[in-house]
Parts: sequence; C-alpha cells; structure tokens
Amino acid sequence: AKEKVRSLMQSIDRALSTGRLTAGEASKLSGKLSWGCSSMFIRLGRAMLRPLFDQKRSSRARVCTELNRALVWWKTALTLDIAELRPWQGSRASRAHVFCDAAGNPAHLGAVLMIDRDCFWTHMVVPEHILSFFKARKDNQIMGLELLLISLGLLSFEQLLRKRRVVIHSDNTGSEAATKKGTARSWDHAQLVHAQWLHAAMLGIDMHLSLIHISE
Repeated sequence: AKEKVRSLMQSIDRALSTGRLTAGEASKLSGKLSWGCSSMFIRLGRAMLRPLFDQKRSSRARVCTELNRALVWWKTALTLDIAELRPWQGSRASRAHVFCDAAGNPAHLGAVLMIDRDCFWTHMVVPEHILSFFKARKDNQIMGLELLLISLGLLSFEQLLRKRRVVIHSDNTGSEAATKKGTARSWDHAQLVHAQWLHAAMLGIDMHLSLIHISE
C-alpha cells in the first residue's frame, strides 16, 4: 500500500540522513519489511534484512557500512513498483531449465538453457576485478562462482525467461542451499543470492532450484 511505502521510506531516509538507527527502530523496520516483502516475494530481500536483524541486537545506534547498503537497497526496492500475481491455479507455461557449472582454476562459468525444445548456451571467463569481490578463501571460490553463474544465466537468457517457470540446476550444494534460503552465511555470497531473487522478481520469474550431479 502506498501509505505504508511512504511510512517505510520516511524511516529509512531518517536513518540514512542521521546515520543512526536504534535497536527498537531496527526491530520495527525489519518486522514491517520482512512481512511486507520477504514473505510475499518468496526470498526477495531476505539477505538485505540481515543487517537490520543484527542492528536489533546491537547496543550502538550507528549505521555501519552493511546496514547503510541494506537501507539504500530497501529505499530503491520500494520505488520499483514490483507486483506479483498469484493465480488460484498454477501456470500452464512450460518449464525452462537452466543447467549451471563452474570451474575454479582458471575461473570459468558456463550455463545451458533448455526451453521449448530449443537449446542455448553462454560462458564467461571471470575477470580478476570480479573475483576480488569475494573474501579470501582456499577453495578457488567455487561456491561464489556457482552463485555468480546463476546470475549469469538469468542475465544472459532474461528475455527468454521472462514470465516463465524456471528450474535452476546446480551441482554445488552450498550455492543451491543458499539460493533456496535467499541468503548465505557470508555477506559476499548473500549479496549475490539477493541479486538473483531481485532479478527474478523484476522479470516475473517463478524460480526453483534443483541439485544435480554433473559428470565430466
């Protein structure tokens, strides 16, 4: 509702302009956003609720970098006018299947789309400036690459996937679980998952995740 959006925007603007958000204010704001957005749009915004939930337990009112980023995103999201139609009967549109796989060394992404008896593919060598986004790890950033690959598939095939039922097939248990939950333990991974659900909502995609084993 527009009046609720105005109320939320006022709270967010006040926190951004003053650089302060008390635990009580964070509790009220996270509750409204969680019910009004995350519940309605499946997993959308779940990752960006985490800094607000952390602020609820904080004794300091200062808006940190992560909380500032979350507040800026919510301010933007509330102006996108995203709406979802929930029909009484399920969609009869055929499913589109996106198969994803990534290599860690050297970092390379590949996705295949199967839709309406047609097949499309895309691939990408991951540049160093994108890899630098991730926190330092000893696993060749394979989970981060698998998450990045889902985003690559959604972006590359977005015109074909719009308003469709889409099944994402991944062979990485970590990326599959994180995307299903709408967030991840690590903040860099959580932001990628968040971007996927936002992209799906903006395209009207009914997205599902499936874990598969891809043999070489």
